[in-house]
Amino acid sequence: MPFSSPPHPAPGRPRRRRSRSGLVAAGLVALSTFAAVTGVVPATYSAAAAACGTTNVAQGRPSSASSAENGASPASAAFDGNTGTRWSSAFSDPQWI
Repeated sequence: MPFSSPPHPAPGRPRRRRSRSGLVAAGLVALSTFAAVTGVVPATYSAAAAACGTTNVAQGRPSSASSAENGASPASAAFDGNTGTRWSSAFSDPQWI
């Protein structure tokens, strides 16, 4: 009986592999969607949130952004702790802060 190799995909078609990080990301998206739709937050999320505390570690830290809509909405306004200010980007994609 001749030796036969395991089946391979058709030429030009790579095998599909799922990475562990991709599966973890998919699971986190599913949990987030579940929490948003049902209002039920898994206990592990609640425990992690409690461990973080209430200190805003971003407040007052340096910031940068890809753009600002105008001088009244700079990137620093996103982290200044003032609820009356905000960062606003130029109206085009992609933008980041």
